[in-house]
Order: sequence, then structure tokens, then C-alpha cells
Amino acid sequence: MAREATEGSEASMTGGARAVRTMSAGPPPPPALADAASFEARMGAGRLLELSTALETVLRDALEARDDADARRLDLLERYYGPDDTQVAARRRRDDRFVLYRASERLGAHALVARFAAVAPEVGAVVLERIGGDDGPLVLRSRDQVAGVQDDYEDALDTDEVDLRDLDETPSTSVRGLVAAMNTLLGRSGVEERFVPLPMDDGREAYVGVAEPEALVLWRAGYLELDEEEALRELAGW
Repeated sequence: MAREATEGSEASMTGGARAVRTMSAGPPPPPALADAASFEARMGAGRLLELSTALETVLRDALEARDDADARRLDLLERYYGPDDTQVAARRRRDDRFVLYRASERLGAHALVARFAAVAPEVGAVVLERIGGDDGPLVLRSRDQVAGVQDDYEDALDTDEVDLRDLDETPSTSVRGLVAAMNTLLGRSGVEERFVPLPMDDGREAYVGVAEPEALVLWRAGYLELDEEEALRELAGW
């Protein structure tokens, strides 16, 4: 089910089931080993470079045990990218272009755009606005660049269905649509890295910025929240 981010109220998550593309015979590995493999893949993509084995152990020991692998790994990523030292946190998020959003934050779409822009300094200041009045299309604008924000909810409607959101005072758009528009601005700014979605849980959505070869490695290993390679390329703009 598509969820939406309003321009002035709540930003929620959109996602879906992932297909695990690499299967191994025998019993599954212990959670710690499975998580380590996931993080090693991201290190191979040039991310989590400060996550040593010792640091991972410290972070894991401070976390509640979970059976859900995606939730467990997001817990650790939250700790890694958000330590008490805010300078360290900001540097890690900026270096990895990491963005995490909690549904409980009820973050407005404008604030969510600012969160992505903070780890994409090449793009410059980014604003979410409408062209041509209140009913005009949504765009992200940065300097002299404009990227349209595609509304996945509207596109999913059948031809004989009515978009009930027209009854609302505040127009809305999907979070994934905002990400795709940010990726368009990154490409127009000459940046090879694009935001791609990591596996999510019921309450959190996370993105990391990687170049095309690294994104494909993560996708083939089942470490992205996308089922199809075509969907990955469409979101990233490759």
C-alpha cells in the first residue's frame, strides 16, 4: 500500500517486499554473522568505513535483541550514524549520504527534503514548491535546476478511479517521489552517487548514497528495498 508525505504535515514510507537474490544451502547463519555480511557488503560499497569489529560489538551490546533482521540492522545503523558526538554523526551521515526517517517523527515533506539536501551539498539549497499555482505540479528547485516530483499514488490509480486526496486541503506526494527528484538533481549536478533504499521495518525508512556499480552489488545481494533492477535504475536515474 502506498503511503504519502504531505507538504506540511506527515511524511510516511513507501516500500515493499524484497526478493532475496542470493540463497545458500543449509541452516541460516547466526544473526551476528548475517548482519556482519550485510555490513561488509556496504563497506565494499565504500560505506560504514568506521564500523570496526570492535565498534560493531559495542553498538550491538547496547541494543535490544530482535528476530527481525531488517529492524536489527536499522537499530545498529541508527547507533552508528547517531552517536552522542554530533560532529561524528554529521560527518558519517554526510560521508555516506545516509538518511533515516521514522514514521513517528511525523516529519513534513519540506523538512524531509532538507534532510536529504544536508547530505548532498553539491546540489545546494533545495526547496519544494508548486509551479503554476496551488494545483500545479510539485517540483524540487535548486539554483537554476528543477526536478519534477512524481506522485506514485496518483500514477497507481486506475483510469476510472478518483484521487480522493483532491478533497484534502494539503496536497501530498510519496517519499519515494521526493527521493527520485533528489536523484535527478544529483545527476544534473554531476554527482554519480544516488540515494537508494535500504531494507526497512514497519516504522523506519533509510537511504544511502552510492554509485551505480556499488548499488547493483547491494541489490543483487538483497540488501536494498527494491525487487527489480529496473525499479532501481528508475529511482536512481541511471
